[in-house]
Amino acid sequence: SARRIHAGQKLKVPTSGDTKILSRKRMPAGNQAKSLTHTVSSGNSLWLLATHYGTTVDRIKDDNDLSGNRLYVGQELAIHTERVPGGSTYRVRRGDTVGTIARKHRVSLDKTLQANGLSRSSKIYPGQVLTIPD
Repeated sequence: SARRIHAGQKLKVPTSGDTKILSRKRMPAGNQAKSLTHTVSSGNSLWLLATHYGTTVDRIKDDNDLSGNRLYVGQELAIHTERVPGGSTYRVRRGDTVGTIARKHRVSLDKTLQANGLSRSSKIYPGQVLTIPD
């Protein structure tokens, strides 16, 4: 089949997240905590959902008791995001670390990690949206 992936084949992987495959509307702007339910559709991934809703893969997995990264079409996921009052957001770029982002915005690393539900071992990805606390 022409759609089958073969060993050695070069693939194009988006780095900023292609959110057109998400069936839900974008999370409303604002700086308060939000909770919603997302029904998984074909092509959704934890990374794509985390990027789209401004949260983290680890937070989605924790909130839904997921041990792996596999999602199923029709699966309902609880999505919880935290916005820090008066805070702003930052879209992660290639090469960024939470430490460099925190320094750039003159905010402590610990506050930045806490505002985003991250630990020091959490991974961030290009296109992910992080909350920058005041």
